[in-house]
Amino acid sequence: MLCLGIYGGIGGALASTVAVSVVGKIFTRLRGLAIVLALTGSALGGVVFPFLLRELFPKWGWAWSMRFVGFTIAGVMIPGTLRFIPFAKLSRSHHHTQLVVPSQPSADPAAPTPRHRAASATINFAAFRVPAFSLIAAAFFLLEFVIFCISGIFPTLANWAGYPADTGYNIVAIVNGCGCISRIGAGFLGDKLGHYNVLFTSTCVTIVCVAVTILPFGTTHIQALYVFAVLWGFSSGVFSSLIPACMGKTCQTKDYGRCFGSMNFTVSFALLITVPIGGQILESIGGMALAGLYVGVLCMAGGCILASRSLLVQSWFDYKVRI
Repeated sequence: MLCLGIYGGIGGALASTVAVSVVGKIFTRLRGLAIVLALTGSALGGVVFPFLLRELFPKWGWAWSMRFVGFTIAGVMIPGTLRFIPFAKLSRSHHHTQLVVPSQPSADPAAPTPRHRAASATINFAAFRVPAFSLIAAAFFLLEFVIFCISGIFPTLANWAGYPADTGYNIVAIVNGCGCISRIGAGFLGDKLGHYNVLFTSTCVTIVCVAVTILPFGTTHIQALYVFAVLWGFSSGVFSSLIPACMGKTCQTKDYGRCFGSMNFTVSFALLITVPIGGQILESIGGMALAGLYVGVLCMAGGCILASRSLLVQSWFDYKVRI
């Protein structure tokens, strides 16, 4: 488990960040739909693997079940990684076909010609000087804090409600299945109505859903937990798919990869602390207090999204702008 956590975390972070960055950099038109189609695979895996492991554990045991999962992931990742090979050629051809404006001849023949700085693969902390980028990164931090905490404690909540472990598998699969559907719909609506507009609206709807389902009933009624799983699956799919598209509006296309990597670097700290904090609150105070924390964090995330949008459109109340 330690090796899986270390190497799986490093590999997953590198693969997901590079993959989304490549898609976001190539597709400047219909970027939202392109990103959500690329991210649909993660939600689909969240549906398949819980049911797969539930069947494999009793038959094969822990060791061979994990080996089978590893071989399956390798079989998917290798051809997926090979698909990135043409990206360098595509980038070079795109660069060479851009319009080049000839510079004026220098008065001094011996004057040195200007040189372009080589692109760096390091984290671009200078991006956080842009207020709109910093705010959408903060919103992503808060949303991922809630998403991963809720995903981690769903089986525990089902157990507290008095249901077996199979119920936890079913709930996780429901969340990812609904997320798979919502990602495609969110990308299409985002390109039509504006990514910021759809993301902010979805955040407000999610706050209401948490307040009326899991906050009063989530730890005692399994029906409310199933309803919340469906609603949360749709909401979390929108969050994960539209944040990269919204971030692309705060930076230039050539800097998309570095900015997205910088944002993911800060979000990784949210993923590091969310499950321990959520588990401690759940054990010491209870599910209602944890749900209240979720509502508060979602409210702060919605405020950051609205503020970032307002900086881009230069107005707090102009909701007709499709951005």
